[in-house]
Amino acid sequence: MEYLDKIAEVDVIVVGAGPAELTAGYYLARKGLKTLIIEKRISFGGGIGRGMLFPRIVLAKPPDEILRDIKCKYEETSDNVLIVDPAELIAKLATAAVDAGANILLGVTVDDVIYRESPCV
Repeated sequence: MEYLDKIAEVDVIVVGAGPAELTAGYYLARKGLKTLIIEKRISFGGGIGRGMLFPRIVLAKPPDEILRDIKCKYEETSDNVLIVDPAELIAKLATAAVDAGANILLGVTVDDVIYRESPCV
């Protein structure tokens, strides 16, 4: 419970732990924002981690900057297409987000979001 209490005070909450959300969490935490990533499933990866049956992901450039930041290997074809291993991509994104300071909670569903300019008393 102490851990949950500690991570409850955040600057930003990212809902979902797919590639886009993990990337957002990584860059937000890297900038020094206290970041919490919440995923309803008990694993991260979004569609890449759950339903994609292909052994490689094909990306159009420019995500190579992100791939270099998280130290994910990729192959670049002559027409600026990037080929990535999906397991490595998700693992590196999650690790990069956590290493940057983001916390990830798995198995938590977000039903509603309430935004307040100032904290409740």
